[in-house]
Amino acid sequence: MHISIFTDPKIIESIILDRTEPWVNQTQEAIFHNKPLAYLSVIGNQYLQALSPQFLFFNGDPFFRHSISRFGELLWVTAPFLFLGLASVIATLKRKENQLILAWLLFAPLPSALTQSGGQHATRLFLLLPPLIILISLGLTQLNRLKANLQQFALSIFLLTALLNFTLYWHQYLTHYPSQSFALWHGGYQEAMTQLKPELANANKVYLNSTYQPSILPFVFYTKYPPKEFQKNFASDAPNEDLLPWFTGFALDDKYYFGQIKTETDLAKVLEPNDLYLAVQGKEIPGDWDWFSDPPKDLIGLYQIKDPLNQPLFTLVKLK
Repeated sequence: MHISIFTDPKIIESIILDRTEPWVNQTQEAIFHNKPLAYLSVIGNQYLQALSPQFLFFNGDPFFRHSISRFGELLWVTAPFLFLGLASVIATLKRKENQLILAWLLFAPLPSALTQSGGQHATRLFLLLPPLIILISLGLTQLNRLKANLQQFALSIFLLTALLNFTLYWHQYLTHYPSQSFALWHGGYQEAMTQLKPELANANKVYLNSTYQPSILPFVFYTKYPPKEFQKNFASDAPNEDLLPWFTGFALDDKYYFGQIKTETDLAKVLEPNDLYLAVQGKEIPGDWDWFSDPPKDLIGLYQIKDPLNQPLFTLVKLK
């Protein structure tokens, strides 16, 4: 329900704004700006986005966890064969299997079009993949209609172009994508939690920043927090500003706290002996200040995790 366009407050806000512009007739605007038309417009736009060349061949899903960027969901070299395959299916639409392929293609984007930002959401458009693959394959079979010499030439051109397209994709995937998407894949948490685990037995309370990325799942996974204990102790991950005077977040039993301190100066004041705090650069740690080699007064850095640019990311600190 939370991802449905029918619960998207932005759509309602846009209707209200259009209706209340000072130069419009509000009675007349109600005809042109209302929920049915607004929802229909969003569904239509998102449906067409899912089938657009921009999404399929050029840019793909804008979210880095679903796409490497600068490339579509399909290799652009396959574009001509997709249209050839579609033309072939339409030309022989009396065949039941072709009716199924075309119906699948046309209906597959609808579920995603009913969700917020669903027009270019690759994972929600997964049902679109089979008919696209079938159509591209049918398009490639059209090469069989060419004469032998032309067929060999066309196939050679396709293979060389496909190799170039794939090489460019592979370079983007291996060279640029890992660093660009590092944070979205919770990069650094495995190393941070693995090094934190041996410290937990002697720790009184453990505080973990949860604003850089949600930290509770990496914590329970990499520290092997017992599932039975988690079910018993976990109540909610909704931030509570009154959880502690200096700390906003939520707790897991009486030992682990996930959130963020209100100011970095609070940290040394409130940490007690044997308390640990996993701080994040740019959240608690301002600028390029290195808390591992040059920690604030009264604190000591136990270890540090760096990002792909070799810049500090996580620093575990405690009182001296």
